[in-house]
Order: sequence, then C-alpha cells, then structure tokens
Amino acid sequence: MVDNLSALATASARRVRGHAFLHSCAQLECAIQRLGYNKGLGPDELSAEVAKAGGSPFAVKRHEITSRIVSDERWPVQWKGGRLASLWKKKGSAADCGNSRGLLISDHISKAFIGTLKDEMQQQVQDNTADNQFGGMAGGGTDFPNHTIRSVLQYAKMCSLSVFVLFLDLEKAFDKVIREIVMGWPQTAAESFTTETQQLDYLRSIGIAARAAAHIVRLLRDKGSVFQQWGVDPKVEALVRGLHSKAWFRVGDNDAVIVTSTGGRQGCKLGGIIFNSVYEQALEQIRQRLRVAGIVLVLRGSDSKPFWSSDDGTWVTSEAPVVEVTYVDDEAAVAVASSPAALDIAIDVMLSSYVEVFSDYGLIINWKKGKSEALLVYRGKSAARHMDARRDGNGGMSLPVPGSVVQRLHVVASYQHLGGIVCANCNVIPEVNQRAMSAMAAYVPIAGKVFGAHGIAVHVLLSLMRSLVLSRLLYNVHTLTMSAAGLRKLNGPYMRALRSIAGQRRFGQEKMVMDIDVRRMLAQPSIDSLIVQRRLAYYPRLAKRQPAALIALLQAATATERLPWIRQTSDDLECMYQNAGWLPLPPPLSDPQAWIDFMVREDGEWARAIECCTFVQSVLDVVGAVGLPGGAHVCSLCVDPKPAFASNKALASHQSALHGVRNPMRAFAGADGCCPVCCTHFHTRLRLLAHLSDTRRPKCRDIALAGSVQSLPVKRIHELDALDKAARRAAHRQGHTHPLAAGSALTATGRRVGHVQL
Repeated sequence: MVDNLSALATASARRVRGHAFLHSCAQLECAIQRLGYNKGLGPDELSAEVAKAGGSPFAVKRHEITSRIVSDERWPVQWKGGRLASLWKKKGSAADCGNSRGLLISDHISKAFIGTLKDEMQQQVQDNTADNQFGGMAGGGTDFPNHTIRSVLQYAKMCSLSVFVLFLDLEKAFDKVIREIVMGWPQTAAESFTTETQQLDYLRSIGIAARAAAHIVRLLRDKGSVFQQWGVDPKVEALVRGLHSKAWFRVGDNDAVIVTSTGGRQGCKLGGIIFNSVYEQALEQIRQRLRVAGIVLVLRGSDSKPFWSSDDGTWVTSEAPVVEVTYVDDEAAVAVASSPAALDIAIDVMLSSYVEVFSDYGLIINWKKGKSEALLVYRGKSAARHMDARRDGNGGMSLPVPGSVVQRLHVVASYQHLGGIVCANCNVIPEVNQRAMSAMAAYVPIAGKVFGAHGIAVHVLLSLMRSLVLSRLLYNVHTLTMSAAGLRKLNGPYMRALRSIAGQRRFGQEKMVMDIDVRRMLAQPSIDSLIVQRRLAYYPRLAKRQPAALIALLQAATATERLPWIRQTSDDLECMYQNAGWLPLPPPLSDPQAWIDFMVREDGEWARAIECCTFVQSVLDVVGAVGLPGGAHVCSLCVDPKPAFASNKALASHQSALHGVRNPMRAFAGADGCCPVCCTHFHTRLRLLAHLSDTRRPKCRDIALAGSVQSLPVKRIHELDALDKAARRAAHRQGHTHPLAAGSALTATGRRVGHVQL
C-alpha cells in the first residue's frame, strides 16, 4: 500500500510540473481495491471480489490493456457500454419510466480504469464547482441542501418576509445533457468539423434544438470546452471523449444495442462529473442574471466564527448570496422579498431566467405536477389579495410558465425534497410521519417472527433494529427543528421495536411496563438522546464544509430572535459539557471558538464525547402518581403505582390497550352516520363517532350520555364495530391512516359543512 501511495504521489508531482497523464500499474491496483462488493457482473462475468483477490499480478496483466488505451486514446467497444438496470426512485408511479434511474452494469476492470480518470480530474472539478453543489462533491450530502431550504423558510418566517422556493426537475437529465460542452467534439467527428455550419449540422442531427445548438457552437468557439477552461489534462480529456464517442447500452435482458449521442452514460463513474459540469455553466449564468436584477437574498456571515454565533458588531463579515442549492440535478432556487408585490417581480424574473438559460444548454424542465413545483408564502400588506390572485379555477394555485401557454408551475404546501418533506409553514410533522411510516414498513413484516422471537440473541436484534429501523427513522433528523409532537411520532416505532425485543408489548400484559423501564432493561438510549447525538455528529461536518449560504442563515438574527434550529445547538453543547466532563473545554457559551476548533481538529475525541451523551430519560416519559405535574391524567384502573399521562387522549389510549375500555359513544352511533342529537348526516359511522367524541364540541356527547338518546342493542353495536374494523384495515392497506370521507356532512337543514366535497 505504501508503494501504491508513493507511486500516486510521484504521478501527481509530475503533473504539477506540466507532464501529461501517467497511468501506472499502482494506480490501477488502487482503483481495483476500491471497487465495491456485491456488484452486478458485467459482460466479462468477472466479479470485483475476484479482481481484488488477484492482487498485483492481476493488475499487471490488466495494466497492459489500460496502458494501450492511454497511448492510443481508443477504447475497447465492450468497455464503452454495458447493461442498464432500472432502479425506482420511490417517488411517483413505478410504472412510469421517468421515475426510475438507470444503473450501468459493465466490466469491473473498466470501472477501475475509469476511476483513475475520475481521480485525475476530481480536483479541477472541485475547485471550479460552486459551493452550493453538494452532489458528487467531497464533503457533500443531501442534508446540507435540505437544511438550507428549511433554514430559508425559517428565516423568512422569523423576519416576516415573503418567500418563494422553486424546486426544478429535469426531463431525463443525464440522458439529454450535451456532453460536447464538457469535452469538445466527438472523437470520430472532430477532424471533419472544419466550419461552424458543419458543427451546427452535427448538433441538429443528434436532436439538439436550434437555439441550444447555436449557443453551444458559439460557446466552444469563444471559450473552448469546460475541461479546457478548468485545466484538465488534455490526455484525460481525450480519453473521456473517446469513452463517450459511440457509447452504447442494452436495457435489461434485451439483446438490442442502443448507441447514444447525448448524455453522461447513466450509471458511469464520470456521469455525475459530466452532468455537474454542464449544469454548473447554466446555473452560474442564472446566478449572474439574478444578481444583476437585484433579487438575490444577501446575508452577512462569518466563516471564521462558529455557526451558532451571531454578529456582535465586531465581526469581520463577508456577504453570502442565498440563490439556490443543488444536489446533482435536484435544484432548489430561493427568492425572498419584503412585500408580496416585490416577490411577484422576483418570481417572474427567476422563472424567465431558468427557462431561457436552460433552453440555451438543452436542459428541459419537467413542469408536470409532482415534478417541478414551488412553495409560496406571502407576508405583509395585501398578502391575502396576492395569494387569491394566484389561485386557479380548480381551487389550487399555479403560476404561468414563461414562453408557454399550456404549462403551469404548481404551487404546493409541501414538497418531497431529497428524501425529506419540506413544508412552506416550517411544519415538521409531515416529515416525521414519513420517517415513522418508512420505519414501520421495515419493522412490521418481521415484528413477530424476528423481533419477537425468543431464540435470537438480544444484541443481534438490537443491531438489526439499528440498521433496519433507526436508519429509516432518523434519516436527516438532525436538520429538523424538533417539536414535542414530532418527537412523539418518532418515538412510536422506536419503542415498538424495543418492546418487541424485550417481550414487553403493550397488549396482552397484566401490568404495563413503562417505556423508560423497557429502555433501562435493554440499556438503550431514548429517542431524545439519539436525536441529540445525530445533531452533535452533524456539527463537525457543518464546520468543516462551511457552506456559505447555510452558515449565513444560521448566524442570522433579529433583535430578539434566532432561528429555531440554532436554539437546539446551545442545549446540545451544554449536554455534552455536562456529560463529557473530561473534555478540555470551557463552558460552550463562554468560548464558542474553542469548541469549533476542537470538533474540527479532534475527530476521535469528539466521537467519544458524543457517546457520553447517552441517556434513557425522555420528555415523553409517563410519570408516577407521586409528585404529578399540574394537569396530569391518572389511570384509576391501574394498581399502585398509578401511571399518569400528559393528556386525556394518551390516557384513553392506555386504557383501551391495557384495560379494554371502549368509547361509550359507540352505543349511540348507527350505521347511517346520522347524529341522533343534531341530526347532521356524516355518511359513515366512523365520522359520526369522531363528531360525538370531539371534546372541543361536547354538546351532542353530553346530551347523549345524559340519557336523552336511546342506545343501540349490544349485538348491533358489536356488528357495527366489526364493520368499522374491516373499513379501517382496508384503509391502512391502501396507505391511509383512516377511511376517507365520502362527502361533506349535511346538517338537518341541508347545509354542507366541512371541507370535503362530493
């Protein structure tokens, strides 16, 4: 390994002195050892495990082929393609091809050699790509762009500003990107292109629109390819060009071969670089347009100060424009304004800029519902009037797309962005609901057979629970501003898994064991502790990567307020200070810079300190009857010590699960769904039960319980309960939390009430 690193260092030093790309056997061997395990077999049917086991002798034999490729700048036809397997993105219908991505299954040796080319150009790509591109970049991840958008919405809410967030989705982004922008004209045709007319004809022949073709010809004539502008080694550029000239693929088991003229070879190691390089040119042009138009949110921040600090008047600050954040092709653009009228102007400029510039680069925006959508919040004078003006005839909201009569940009209340749900009102409940449903989908099928099995060791089940349940439950949870309701949603699946492992499920127990006792029994932390640890592990990444826009947003403050997410940070650091007393650090508020320096410098020590922040207590824990807080609800049916609950709803849930207590309003709810007191027709018995059980409007409930209404026969009640149980089960199987309403409720006078329409 030392010899390999030495050879790589020597090759890098030669390139710095101006020598061309030197492809050594040591480089190839390192690339082979970096191949992933359990990958699909390419046409040569040689697995990565076999290539790795071959060691240096195997690399030497394969180096004879790769060195010939470097010298001739020609690739074997077999290495220029492979089989394309489809992977559903878990968004939209799986039957729609646009909702799947292609994975290229090719020879592993070709993957290793392509990996060496990627290493050669990675630094130039990193240096010339904007700070807000997080896909395929060192130190990136989905949490940074997701956190930035959430912070923008929180910042606008804190400062009472109108905000617009545009989420863009491209049609077949990797397949349609024009790669000539990155690497120049194709290897087989470059010699024959002697005039701009021939170049233009070539681009038109491969399906490029006239506007984009003319723009690309001018771009290559005036500036050259992107790789040339960035100083990529000419030999590497020629090899990448040769790899993509007459590239091919097969789909699934189909024997037909498709030769491509555009795109970045979906699934190839270089696909992300080629797409990002083109996308960066278009986005930089859009940023310049928006800056000139003066609609960019510019915040003052300091990358030399901790992200949880605010300007005390002594900072040397720098300006950080908050324009857009990108994860490969997932683009989110932001416009913030002090008034609704100013925001409308910014929206028009932003939409026209994206449409025009993307047309120049041959990028096609998918305006379909569920693809490109936007969040829009008006605040201030005449906000309601501006919002009503945006509504369409169907009760929804959409914006006109510049240059199109038919297409519209749909405005939504929430959008699924990079695996998380971002809400315009900064609500985290839809996101934690999705996390909880994802975790339960993994847990429920094996809840009894695996987690409830007695023959499997507890430590094995806990490890399975962490990898299967917690990985889904806590995905990007460190970017959320957690509320008590959100914490309760996440705690449900976690405690179900722990109770199943401990053999302490809520049903079938003579005496209920509290959640905190289950965690103590298994020596497991609370959900509060897990979330605190996730945030503490995120802080060093944030301090090292230093995304300028996100840091400036986190440091923003009004005279009396900070972002809600930042308020969690001081509590987290104080928790670490109290639990990891061996840390050589002062109190976090007295010297924040010492903390930021330590978390960046001492990775191992910081990770060890995070482990100290493990506790079993939770703010959701049920307390005993002794020393009850005000308003606690005590279960009178339990033996001492009687548990107490924070709400009457929680008490009712406990009594239903443990003591079999049922809703008494079942005796007054008939199958016709008509209230026996106010005569309102709710269409279904379940909606009628919700009406009779509503503690906020107890009039009908109190009259029924007072004996003014005759109850149903016991046998009829049980029959209706069985029908309701079947309806609930069918709704759950369809992915709903409850049976959907069939129509609006009708009062005794025939007036419709509620929001549901027939």
